[in-house]
Amino acid sequence: MMDLLAFVASTLRISVPYALASVGACFGERGGIVNIGLEGMLLIGALAYALAAYWTQDPWLGVAAAALAGSLMGGLHALLTVGFRADQITSGLGINLLAAGLGRFILGVVFHSTSISSRVVGLPQWSPPGPGGWPALAAVLGTPLVLATAALVPLAQWTLFRTPWGLRLRAAGEHPGAVTALGLSVVRLRAGGVALSG
Repeated sequence: MMDLLAFVASTLRISVPYALASVGACFGERGGIVNIGLEGMLLIGALAYALAAYWTQDPWLGVAAAALAGSLMGGLHALLTVGFRADQITSGLGINLLAAGLGRFILGVVFHSTSISSRVVGLPQWSPPGPGGWPALAAVLGTPLVLATAALVPLAQWTLFRTPWGLRLRAAGEHPGAVTALGLSVVRLRAGGVALSG
């Protein structure tokens, strides 16, 4: 039983970046923009976390820096695909290559290694209420990003399907002519969705 709980705990912890990337992809895809640059956005976000947490010794500033860096990469993808109408797949591949090269370069300059950073401070563990006999599961449930991701998935669903902005974003992807007829900007909606996907 303990091995099964440890396996479930590991699965939950490992699924966080995939779940976050999937939620982000939904906002871009629903707006009509394919975003295969999500891996690059994750790499740049991880780099931003490492740098911010290393220099400030504050993990929450690291999370904020990661979110900002991912959003900026999403903004770059939006500029290329929505603003300049570049091919979406090519732009996504370019972002992935840019992130891989830029990440290795910055790691080399700051940490004198192109593959790892110095040790950085991690997020603090919470103490969730529950059975004390399940330490592996309790440790995962005490990880703030696991809990935030579990809350973010239904929040994203609600945003896309229960808010006016979500309806407009989905309309921009499915029926852009109808959005234009309402006097709304398809470009702004799509760019916002792609930036949010980052």
